[in-house]
Order: sequence, then C-alpha cells, then structure tokens
Amino acid sequence: MAPGVRTERYKLVHWLYGDEAWEPYDLHEDPEEVKNRYDTPDAQEICVQLQGTLRELKRQYQLND
Repeated sequence: MAPGVRTERYKLVHWLYGDEAWEPYDLHEDPEEVKNRYDTPDAQEICVQLQGTLRELKRQYQLND
C-alpha cells in the first residue's frame, strides 16, 4: 500500500516498503507520472503542503503507516 494525496494539478505518493520514498508529480506537465520531482527545488513547497494534507487525512481516518 502506498498512501497518497492529489489535487487537480499535483499528486504525492508515499512509498512505505522497500526504499521508503516520496514521489510528487505535476499532473499538468507530466500526466503519465514519469518524472519524480522530489529532488527539484520548485517541488519542495508543494511537497510540504501535500505531506501536511496527507497527515491530516490519516489522522482524520485513523490510519497508520
């Protein structure tokens, strides 16, 4: 299972198994979700926002990693 969250433009997936990793995608620029943008400076702000949204949803639905 890989929890994630998306907006109209962005999607963030949190892989929990193997090499734990975050994968943010800009769905307007990369609709096929080919380019993981995690290490790009312009993705950091959206990652922080979506990570907060994901934490809140997990808390709301009482989900654990």
